[in-house]
Amino acid sequence: MRGDHVCTSSLNRGGLKHNRSMGVSGYLAELADVVFPRWCAGCGEWDCFLCDPCAAALAGPWRDVAVQAPYLQLVASPEGTERYAPSFESRFPVFAMAPYELPQRGVVLTWKNTVNRGLTEAICALFAQRVEELVPRADSRKVSSSGRPEDSSAALQLPALGKGGVDVVPAPSRFTRIHDGRFVAGSLAQAACEGLQAGGIEARYNAALRSRGARGDGLLAARRSKTRGIGLKRGSRVSHSTIVVDDVVTTGATLAGAANAIEGGGGHVVAAIVLLAARDPRDTGRANAHNVSRSQRDKP
Repeated sequence: MRGDHVCTSSLNRGGLKHNRSMGVSGYLAELADVVFPRWCAGCGEWDCFLCDPCAAALAGPWRDVAVQAPYLQLVASPEGTERYAPSFESRFPVFAMAPYELPQRGVVLTWKNTVNRGLTEAICALFAQRVEELVPRADSRKVSSSGRPEDSSAALQLPALGKGGVDVVPAPSRFTRIHDGRFVAGSLAQAACEGLQAGGIEARYNAALRSRGARGDGLLAARRSKTRGIGLKRGSRVSHSTIVVDDVVTTGATLAGAANAIEGGGGHVVAAIVLLAARDPRDTGRANAHNVSRSQRDKP
């Protein structure tokens, strides 16, 4: 470890304590925490799951990144086709803690591709604490219906949720990921429930969504099949106020598909909460077009 730096989740060197109530699987997990080496998922610092600098990078200031997600700006026309909203207004706010870049990108990728109980606990504890900050306060400054403060110096908050509480729905994942214990959206949704409850909101975890579509390849056109492959599980119900939770937002295809399924079942998505937000994919296309145009102008 570096100097007197304290990690978010360090190993317990006080010995392994077996609690009969935690069962064999819990005991083996405790044993693995002691026997196998641990390092920060973001920077590789030894003897911790998530070091303080990487945790600070992950827990940046909340931002509404909905305008960066093209699929959240699609609206249905009377003819049944889809088009982009001319005002670029999104369907609901999407709150993200940090951009999808290093070191936080490494943290999330490591988490999604390994079964790491300590890292899950560290990330979810941080996420729950930060989600509590989004709860509207009676003494806070006036907030618009989109969740944006009318005073730009005020912090972002969730839109008014009304009575009856809110369902917190994780974005769907593939069966193999859920079966292997790598359902990170589910872990984040449960953490979000804890944060909302700590803020006085009646929040219920509701894994109501399933996904049958193929994985997207990053292209906007290919993401459409992923959006349409999301639906409600048989027999699932959602409340009028619903928050969707995911680890990363890129094009917004998953969130849009989740919102379509929830609204089709009589619910209403008031907001989405994610860990990280990728850059607007349209920026890459604009930059490439600009570079091609400039190179053509520069030709003799």
